Amino acid sequence: MNGSALTAPPPGRASAAMQRGLVAAALIAAIFALDTFTVLGSAIAVLYVLPLLLIGSGSRSGAIFPWSGVCAALTLVSFFWNHVPEPGLSPVARMVVSLAANAVTTLLILRVRHAFATLRASATRHREVVDKLAIGLWENDFSPVEQALAALRATGVADLRRHIAAHPQFVAEMRRLVRIANVNETALRLLEVPSRRMFFPRLGDLMPENEASFGELLLALDERRPFFQTEARVHTRSGGMLDVIIAIGIPADGPLDRVTASILDVSERNRLATTVEKMRAQLDRAQRATILAQMSAAIAHEINQPLSAVRSYAEACSRWLDRPQPDLAEAQDALQMVVKAVDHVHAVIGSVRELTGSARHEFTGLAPDDLVAGMEPLLQRDAAEHCGRVSFRLGASNATIRGDAILIQQVIVNLVTNSFQAMAETDACDRVVTIASGIKGDQLLLSVSDRGTGWSEAALDQLLEPFQTTKIDGMGLGLAICRSAIDKHGGTLTMRNLPGGGAVAEIRLPLVEAAHGSIPESSCPGSEAVGHSPQLRTPTSSGALQSRNGPMDPKHLLASSMVPHPSTAGGSAAFQWIRS
Repeated sequence: MNGSALTAPPPGRASAAMQRGLVAAALIAAIFALDTFTVLGSAIAVLYVLPLLLIGSGSRSGAIFPWSGVCAALTLVSFFWNHVPEPGLSPVARMVVSLAANAVTTLLILRVRHAFATLRASATRHREVVDKLAIGLWENDFSPVEQALAALRATGVADLRRHIAAHPQFVAEMRRLVRIANVNETALRLLEVPSRRMFFPRLGDLMPENEASFGELLLALDERRPFFQTEARVHTRSGGMLDVIIAIGIPADGPLDRVTASILDVSERNRLATTVEKMRAQLDRAQRATILAQMSAAIAHEINQPLSAVRSYAEACSRWLDRPQPDLAEAQDALQMVVKAVDHVHAVIGSVRELTGSARHEFTGLAPDDLVAGMEPLLQRDAAEHCGRVSFRLGASNATIRGDAILIQQVIVNLVTNSFQAMAETDACDRVVTIASGIKGDQLLLSVSDRGTGWSEAALDQLLEPFQTTKIDGMGLGLAICRSAIDKHGGTLTMRNLPGGGAVAEIRLPLVEAAHGSIPESSCPGSEAVGHSPQLRTPTSSGALQSRNGPMDPKHLLASSMVPHPSTAGGSAAFQWIRS
């Protein structure tokens, strides 16, 4: 196809232009004959503006010049034919007027044609902009709806909202009355319509019957709200459904025959929101599974020590009974310790469950020194198993805290166990864990220190985080559980290295009642070598070890299965007591 064919006008338009040319030529011939062969005393040549206007109404701007030139030439021919060689003033004036009319008409036609071309170009640009918008646009004719609402009001309906709610068929009828007059390309693409002629003729064809948002639109039209917006679902030409936001600007007055509605496709957004919601639900399930796994690991971690104590006491009972002369009293004591250890297992499981859940803990007033002193049976096995000693320096005898005794005791047990494990490479004579208490202002300071190698700076930063451990076979839950338990008491747990070697875990808890004054210098954790203090209580002449509650028989401090520390008096005690 050549270039001329591409620029050639359509056949219909070419035929109309040819008809206008023939009519204009006939008019020009008639006017020339009338002006040349008659003796009328008027400016007949002025009538040449008629064919010029006819030609200018349909032809291109450049086509007017030949026709204007022909009309001007015929005007001059008529003048010379009738008035030369003796032209008068009146014929000359009529000729000048005719030529001026011809020139002015030509200029006006050119200006009008230019104005129309500019307007057409502007409309084309506007159409292109509208068609390329990211939102779909169409024009609605709400005038039949306006008339129906006015007629409904005339029948005495005052509460339109109640009427719409009671008559859903009325809403469906109003929806079918709305005509769609025009639409842009984006709306065609969104709704999968091939052309404007095939677009939905009525709003009722576009929206499903059960779409409730149209009822609110009727109220907005009745009240002439300036703006209406809603989220709805509309049909596509292929039969699918599209989630859209519909926004309509309603004029404050005047007819409602051309009200523009805009639609924004939010189907992808809704799909993403649904996907995110599903992923969130899956993540919640995964988190719950992780919490359950952590809780299971925590319970296993926490009950490992009391279960080992149960085994130790059971083995001790068995040995007492296997002797040539069974010592039933000692066996009964060991069995009682087994019962206490099992009870402690139950208490630990309950406390861990409450710690990991939202259950309320039973916080009561506690004397911290008495609480620590009551932990002797729990610490006996660890002290003997690691061939170590536990030293107590308790200086908060008059203090009171509020808390859960089981949780606090389990924290101390975990810290003591970690301390002994940290001294695995330390000489047996130096495997001493010191539990100290004192008052610092309005807080109880409770510390557990050891004489191990301490921690590296990198390990200290993450030591209290879950699943962070420095042990090969560790789970990394003990210290994290300890911190959670102390947090629930409104306190803090910190870990640091001691200047002279070893490490200390410091627990700070708010006091309910405390003795006035600060911790004596001798009771500060790590400030004194345990076992070398002049305040050490030595065994009495009767063989009993002096404790904070009076003389104690060594057999009630240690089960017979425990390994005695070589430095203890008589080789039977692994505990030392210091009172501040």
